Amino acid sequence: MNTATMIFLLCAVDAILTTAGLSLHLIEEGNPLMNYLIEWNVGLFFLVKLGLPMLLLLLIPLVNKNWIYHLMNVTVVLYVFINIYHLAWILPYFL
Repeated sequence: MNTATMIFLLCAVDAILTTAGLSLHLIEEGNPLMNYLIEWNVGLFFLVKLGLPMLLLLLIPLVNKNWIYHLMNVTVVLYVFINIYHLAWILPYFL
């Protein structure tokens, strides 16, 4: 699995867990823009949440700088930790 696919999948899991946590009243969205979008229209929230990273990933080959690929790997690691954090508060709800 390539890095771009991993970023997309981790971002999708983040969005799903965020909406689950919000609907279960376990969390509050910390990002003001995302908070506005999710309160206004969940579909738009998902479109922006998944669309912006995909747009950036589509633009990366145009720049073709080696350091960008290192930043993508850092992004994967950060999303893994974000998703672990999400699981830390959502799993006790179901156990």
